[in-house]
Amino acid sequence: WGGGGPRRQRLCTRPGGGTRAAREGSRWTTGPRCQDLAQTAWSLAKSGERNMTSLKTIAQDAVSSVRGCRIPDAGKLAWAFASARVRALGFFSALALEVEARRRELTPFIVANLAWCLAKLSVADVRLLRVLALEGCAKIGAFNPQDCTNLAWSFAVLDLAEASLF
Repeated sequence: WGGGGPRRQRLCTRPGGGTRAAREGSRWTTGPRCQDLAQTAWSLAKSGERNMTSLKTIAQDAVSSVRGCRIPDAGKLAWAFASARVRALGFFSALALEVEARRRELTPFIVANLAWCLAKLSVADVRLLRVLALEGCAKIGAFNPQDCTNLAWSFAVLDLAEASLF
C-alpha cells in the first residue's frame, strides 16, 4: 500500500457504470457462483457506499441465481439489500420458493436474519414469512436470545401475529 494506512477501495467503480461485478452480473451468478454475487452485494452494503445502481442490478440478477444458491449466501444477499434499503421484491419472491423447498437447511440465525430483512424493508412476503414462522417454531429451542428477539421484532414490525411463536 505504501503510505497513509488502510484505504477503502470502490470495487472498480467507474463513472456512470457502477461496479464491474454489477455490470458483469450474469457471468457471476450462474449456479454456485451466487457466492460471488452475495459477497459483492454484502461488500457494497457494508462499505456504506450506497451505490444503488449496482445493488439494483445485483438484485435483478439475484432473482435468477437464487435457485441452488447456498442458504447462507442467500441470507447475505437479503442482508445487503435490507441494509442498503433496496426493496428487491423479485429476489424475495424467488427466495421464498427456494427456502420453502429447502427449509430444513435454515438455521435459527438465518430464520431471524431473513425475517429482519423483510421487516427492515417492509416487505410482507406471506409465503416466505410462513416458512420462517414454521421453522422458527420448530427450532425455537435452538434460538439464542438475540435471534429470538429479532424474530419477534420482525413479526411485530410487519404487524403479523403467528400465535405459535409467542
